[in-house]
Amino acid sequence: DWKQLRLYGHKLREQGNHVSEKLGFGNPKKEIPLIVEKINADLLVVGQHGHRVIMDIILGETIAEVRHKVKCPVLVV
Repeated sequence: DWKQLRLYGHKLREQGNHVSEKLGFGNPKKEIPLIVEKINADLLVVGQHGHRVIMDIILGETIAEVRHKVKCPVLVV
């Protein structure tokens, strides 16, 4: 995960963007907002993995909960 994350960050920096990669562990619904707050992020980019509707009901939709907890804009890709 770290290697892939660093690769994405490198590509974005080559395009002139200011990027800070952070990798968290644990419950993403709790960890992502903590990291976003800690680094005072301007934008959170989150990948959406395609669950089926029933899996979203069972597992909960992480993105929906996270976007309500962070104070910066969220881009879901």
